[in-house]
Amino acid sequence: QKYVAAGIPREKIGMGLGFYGMNYRPPFTQPGQVTDGYDRETMWSVNDVTWNYTMLHKHGYLANGNYMWDEATQTSYRTYPGGYTPATRNQPSGYVSYEDPASIAAKGAWAQSTREGEGAAGTIIWLVNYGTTHGIDNPLMHAVKKAFMDPNATEAPPPAPAEMTMELVITN
Repeated sequence: QKYVAAGIPREKIGMGLGFYGMNYRPPFTQPGQVTDGYDRETMWSVNDVTWNYTMLHKHGYLANGNYMWDEATQTSYRTYPGGYTPATRNQPSGYVSYEDPASIAAKGAWAQSTREGEGAAGTIIWLVNYGTTHGIDNPLMHAVKKAFMDPNATEAPPPAPAEMTMELVITN
């Protein structure tokens, strides 16, 4: 709203979609908890390489805990009562906030809204390849397509595996 008030037309404003999350260590279990007095460096992390959707999937963050939806902010998060630390990492989580198809759909609806005080030209994405779960499909990019371009879009089937050949060339 501040950009519009400064004279920038809504049709020139893009909102961001981050295909990564933010980890909060225990004792944090949900958004809105007071963080005063806690060390930012040890209690939460927003490193996009560590907390991208691919890694959340790979390390079990999306398969464990309880999925939660914050209606007021139209965002998703996963809470882990008692904490969650995957065997592959040494980073406990009390909760993780992250972008998912539901939050992307909410942002798409807001961007396309014609109601007073809403609407934007579109979105930017950090980082497209972070939205894949295993290198083939990309549920977050599919959600972007549905929310911002084609509400009737269906996911394409994964491509057929291509025969791979490799040539090793050694030169001096």
